[in-house]
Amino acid sequence: MSFVITFENAMMIYTIFIILLTALCYIFDKIQDHSRAWNLSKSELMKCQKCGKVYLLKRQEKSRRCPYCGQRAVSFRLPYSGIREKAKVKVREL
Repeated sequence: MSFVITFENAMMIYTIFIILLTALCYIFDKIQDHSRAWNLSKSELMKCQKCGKVYLLKRQEKSRRCPYCGQRAVSFRLPYSGIREKAKVKVREL
């Protein structure tokens, strides 16, 4: 019993293989994006009132004191100039 693959069948198998490979790569990329996604709303930028340093207060942290000088810190808001969007892009690239 001989097994003969015609050119048309080989192209069909190749096309199906490429489509499946592309779909698997897309799914893998989405899983990776979801696992490393960083949402700015989960953490908060804080600015020390004394030394002026800006740092990231993670969601789990309770202390609103500056880690550098120990003084009280307040929420920091970036002025709108596209910096926030650029920061999000840079974080996603990490």
